[in-house]
Amino acid sequence: MPNKSVPAAAEGVLPSEIIAENRIMELSREISSLLDRAPGREYVHVVAASLPCHHHITIGGGDDETEIRAAKEEAAAAAWNLTCLQDRLGHVRSMVSLIEYALEGMGIGNDEVNALQTGVSKVYDDVTEAVDFLKSLRGETSAG
Repeated sequence: MPNKSVPAAAEGVLPSEIIAENRIMELSREISSLLDRAPGREYVHVVAASLPCHHHITIGGGDDETEIRAAKEEAAAAAWNLTCLQDRLGHVRSMVSLIEYALEGMGIGNDEVNALQTGVSKVYDDVTEAVDFLKSLRGETSAG
């Protein structure tokens, strides 16, 4: 419990932090009393505006359990689909690499082969970019 006789800055907490925390508590009490007057509403979930969230404020009730379960199942299916897509793109990238090696073996200086190598290299770069993007969505490191 903070010591009222000691200034907030001396306790290592900036005054603006205390003001913000007090205001959050006041608003929380007010929202809590408003929820009692809103039928079917049991909670409010608030996420800091600086966090990457689709919905920063969610209002719900007891009947939302089915919706929450369905949303979790959808998210799990989407994550699985992203993983499968990432794996497929990895296989495509490997096949493009094999084609690049085969084209290298066909000889240097042939205009048709050079054109094919340029196109295949572009496909490889695009697939690598897609793999890196999917990995960034999943919070993984670069494809390398």
